[in-house]
Amino acid sequence: MKVRNNLKNLGIFKDFTDGTIKSVFRSSNQGVIEITLLFNKPDMDVLCLPTHHFCNLGCKICHLTNNALNKRMVPIEIDDMIEAIIKASCFNLADLSISTENLDSDILKRRTEKKKLMLSFMGVGEPLLNLNMIENLIKRESELKSILHYSDISYALATMIPNDNMSKLIDLVTQSKVALKVHFSLHSPYDTERAHLLPSSKTTVREALSQLKKYSDRVFENEHIRNEYKKFHKSNIPVEIHYTLIRDVNDSQEHLNEVIRLLLEYKIPIKFIRFNETGDLKVSNMENIWVMRISGQIPGLKIKTYSPPGKHIGSSCGEFTKHYYHEEIESPEQYNEFINWEKEHKIYENYRKDFIAWDEYYMGVAILSSKRSKDPSTQVGACIVSSDNRILSVGYNGTPNAIDDERFNWSKEGDRLENKYAYVIHAEVNSILNFKGNTNELSGATLYVTLFPCNECAKFIVQCGIKKVVYLSDKYHKKRETGVAKNIFDSCRVKYIKFTKRNNIQISYEEI
Repeated sequence: MKVRNNLKNLGIFKDFTDGTIKSVFRSSNQGVIEITLLFNKPDMDVLCLPTHHFCNLGCKICHLTNNALNKRMVPIEIDDMIEAIIKASCFNLADLSISTENLDSDILKRRTEKKKLMLSFMGVGEPLLNLNMIENLIKRESELKSILHYSDISYALATMIPNDNMSKLIDLVTQSKVALKVHFSLHSPYDTERAHLLPSSKTTVREALSQLKKYSDRVFENEHIRNEYKKFHKSNIPVEIHYTLIRDVNDSQEHLNEVIRLLLEYKIPIKFIRFNETGDLKVSNMENIWVMRISGQIPGLKIKTYSPPGKHIGSSCGEFTKHYYHEEIESPEQYNEFINWEKEHKIYENYRKDFIAWDEYYMGVAILSSKRSKDPSTQVGACIVSSDNRILSVGYNGTPNAIDDERFNWSKEGDRLENKYAYVIHAEVNSILNFKGNTNELSGATLYVTLFPCNECAKFIVQCGIKKVVYLSDKYHKKRETGVAKNIFDSCRVKYIKFTKRNNIQISYEEI
């Protein structure tokens, strides 16, 4: 399958505190498309998507709002959106030069191997003002699944409900039978104040909440959609209120009382989004008090607090890379601020991608060490690794140093005074004895070993402070000694994890 290649890459940026990645593109009509990939869900990728190239709705809590700009709010075209989603999901593609020639999908390497994807319209723009693009994206869902190899895709959007398009969204979702969660931006229970914070919203608070409740009721009627929700969410409730507490703006006792009245009436879950400060607006310190009051007065209501990931690269709703939208009015100071930010967060992905992982490297060292063993029946290797990924020591099963291997009987049969069992030192113990550094470094270390340790080795492992064992084989799991070893590890809180095998790695001594 071919992949379109018309977008120009403006940069890939990473929040190194949580791994969030933002990809920024420019379309042929010079519009910006800013997509963020979140890694905060263990079993699911989340892409935060825009619906417009620019937003002029004027929300006071948005980092993009600037009254000096006079730009139109241009909807993003579906072909540009699909290309941006594919490129933001994969390594290297964002760095390719734009071309009229399509790309072969065989070159794609997705950033993760997760099977589920959530497409969340929480970026630049207002989703209810570009429902056409969302509808077309849903229709072309199979195309994304085929190219990116996701088994399931769900949707979400954040909206201020600026008009009555919720009815159109209801029709779209119920006819398409997709799981689409609506996050309603409330931010104030009072109409006049909310209109000041979100000046483009033309609906009252109660009108918006009534539309939200209607959406929830209509969607919940459909059993197929309810089941789809359960694949992606802990509950199948398709709506949620978002509220950002801002100091001395919307966090008073009166605000809290009115919010409680609304929640009692509409019974809609609420999530408090921690504010990423902009301008003179500061984050409130009233969150805990609000959560305690609401949970006390409305038992059973779902209440969440949330710090959006990617804070340092502006990944959440209302937080964007202002430079790309404000270039015409940017001051020298603002431009220098952007350059410094770019140096700190921009990443390049033209490095080799098929390198082995840390676990593969360390287990590979253990396997290679086992090749030094003279034991004709069982060769075992071990590798001890510090908490900061340094190899501390290696070892393999063999005789004590003073014993000549050629004069030693390696047989398993016969009297224990004659066979190997009473003489051979196991790989795990050898790796510990071979370590000549500061013994404090063994505390919290990880042991990679090709065969699950016996009970005697387990005692050495625990005693020296190793806290994790990664093993390749557990072929003697039915033996009493192995059971005792696992009991020792469980009692001493030492984790033991089976190594997940990958394809064979060939080592060649030919010149590199």
